[in-house]
Amino acid sequence: DVNGLMRLMMKSALERMLNTEMDVHLGRRPVSNQVDGSAATVAALAELPVAETGPSRKTPNRRNGRSKKTVRSQTGDVSGSRSSETQGIGAWTASADATMQANNQDAVNGSASYVANRADISVSHSAGLAGIGYDNVSNVTSTEERTSVSVASSLVYADGAWGVGRPVTNGFALVTPHKSLEGSPVVVGSADSPTATSDMFGPAVVPSLSPYRPARVTYDAPGAPTGYDLGSAAYDINAPYKAGYTLQAGSAYTVTAMGTLQDAAGEPIPLLAGTAREANNANGRKVELFTNRAGRFGAQGLAPGRCVIEMPTEPEPARYFIDIPEGVKGLHNTGVLKPAAGGQHMAEAKQ
Repeated sequence: DVNGLMRLMMKSALERMLNTEMDVHLGRRPVSNQVDGSAATVAALAELPVAETGPSRKTPNRRNGRSKKTVRSQTGDVSGSRSSETQGIGAWTASADATMQANNQDAVNGSASYVANRADISVSHSAGLAGIGYDNVSNVTSTEERTSVSVASSLVYADGAWGVGRPVTNGFALVTPHKSLEGSPVVVGSADSPTATSDMFGPAVVPSLSPYRPARVTYDAPGAPTGYDLGSAAYDINAPYKAGYTLQAGSAYTVTAMGTLQDAAGEPIPLLAGTAREANNANGRKVELFTNRAGRFGAQGLAPGRCVIEMPTEPEPARYFIDIPEGVKGLHNTGVLKPAAGGQHMAEAKQ
């Protein structure tokens, strides 16, 4: 029928204009100085190509939710919707609808939900109304009111650690910061859509790992000192159903040493690969390092204490010792290092 066709046309036009208006607001469609905000202009913008999205996009804005709208007209109720583009902490959804019944008994419903770090929160309200018509409003009365609020959380335990997080739907993981990350929260997932984060209430809780299937848990510590070595910043695990593991973010090997290597004559050691390790542990952790043409090097993943750098120089290998003070995190400048008799070192401008 004609009314049905008009409803479909109006629904399509409204959704197109609303989505285009949102794209313009987010910077995804170009807007000239002649844009006046009229419906015709907004509709015309729908014909323009969508701008590139992702890291190269200049604007930080993004959609963060879903809403449903019902518009009343002489042709009947018209509904429209928008899609969500975010997941993880901070994601939310909202919906509302109004329905007119033939017996003049109307219903208005609304709901919203929010994903917090430690809980899922939702609220909904529904109301029955009488006395509303398309042409007039008279003696509006409420026939029924109902409101509900829900806060869902979970208490988890694994490998001696406790955590509070959102409801566990499958497997889970507790991500605890190493003591060297004290004061720096650990964020699990991406920066745009974090899955969980550690805070004053304890470790980060990842509540929805697929059970008995390989899963990768990635993390970051945005507040860690410059040069702090997080290693691979990822764990590959197979979580059981309704159970999980405790994972540690960070370690004692947090230092990145930087300096210059020279030979006994004061000449740089250029373009050479070597290793660095704990001086008192021949079988300890080794890290590779390389020098540039000026002899500059960087060695990631060292721990405070005495370390030795071994370089395969000619005619015999050279050894350099570094003393990293306790409590150092991130970058440590060794200055200029020279080998000396007995394998000891000479350091200049050491900081």
